[in-house]
Amino acid sequence: MLVVGLTGGLATGKTTVVKIFKTLGAKIIDADKLAREVVKPNSLVWQRLIDYFGKEILNDDLTINRKVLAELIFDNEAQRKKLNEIMHPEIIRKIEQKINTERSLGSAIIIIDAPLLIEANMVSMVDKLIVVTASEGTQIKRAMKRDNISENMAKKRICAQMPLKEKVKLADFVINTDCSKKELKEKVKDFYHEIKKRRKHETYL
Repeated sequence: MLVVGLTGGLATGKTTVVKIFKTLGAKIIDADKLAREVVKPNSLVWQRLIDYFGKEILNDDLTINRKVLAELIFDNEAQRKKLNEIMHPEIIRKIEQKINTERSLGSAIIIIDAPLLIEANMVSMVDKLIVVTASEGTQIKRAMKRDNISENMAKKRICAQMPLKEKVKLADFVINTDCSKKELKEKVKDFYHEIKKRRKHETYL
């Protein structure tokens, strides 16, 4: 089994790329989905978040208000670090469980879709790393449209993330999404077949 990590930056088109990989047969582990699972009301992580950030991060139904939490940590490095310290270990544990389950089922290729894969020190968990990129102009336009935010806010969010050029340095594959949907689909298809080919070759080395 080959474990592939997939990451990128704000509005680089990562979700679209993941959907294409899924249609091609790859098994997807969605780190964002797991992040929502670990903060369910009355869970250990949920309680630790409340203990640190206060009850102001809760919705009326006791679920975590992700928007409020994001605003609290946006310009506060110490707060962001603490959030990651609370959440990342449990998310990683969940990912490891998913990997083991897929391995027992005989899955050939697993893709871990994780925006903070590098920042969470998860690179050692994967055999190959894909970084999805786009020009900053494309990121800004997409973020403005998708999140209904201003150009200035989109730029701030991009600047708050690890620079794409630093992520690319660690990548085995880079997928740039500054192209049409049709071209992107073909590009991802080619990458998938290349990954499968390398997996087959490396299995017998």
